Amino acid sequence: MKLALEMEDGQLPELRKNCTVTGDAFGYLTNSGILKVDEEIQSQKSREYRLILWILYRKSVELSQISQNLNHYEFTADELAYESMSTNLLNSDKLIVEKCIEYYETSAIKFERFHLNKLL
Repeated sequence: MKLALEMEDGQLPELRKNCTVTGDAFGYLTNSGILKVDEEIQSQKSREYRLILWILYRKSVELSQISQNLNHYEFTADELAYESMSTNLLNSDKLIVEKCIEYYETSAIKFERFHLNKLL
C-alpha cells in the first residue's frame, strides 16, 4: 500500500459535487491505514470527516480571498468575458464547498455522538 504522499496524480482523492470523496487517502491518513471493527469504525469515520472539513474550511477561505481580489480587479473591455467566466467558476466552487461543509459537519457530529454513546 502506498503512502498518501507517494500517490500518483490519478490516485489523489477528489471531492465530487455530491460531496463524496474518491480514494482511500483520507482514511489511510487518519487511521494509519488500519480499519478496525464495529464501533471503532465510527470514530475513524469521524476523524476522516474532520480532516476533510479542515481542508474544506481552508478552501472556503481561499475562495473568499480570490473573490475579494476578483472584485477589486479592474477588468478592461477586452477582459469582460474573463470576468464573467472567472465569477461563474468561483461561484460554482463556493456552492460545492459550502454544501459539502454542511454535509461533513453533520456527518462528523453523527459519528462522534455514536462513539460517545458507546463510551457512556
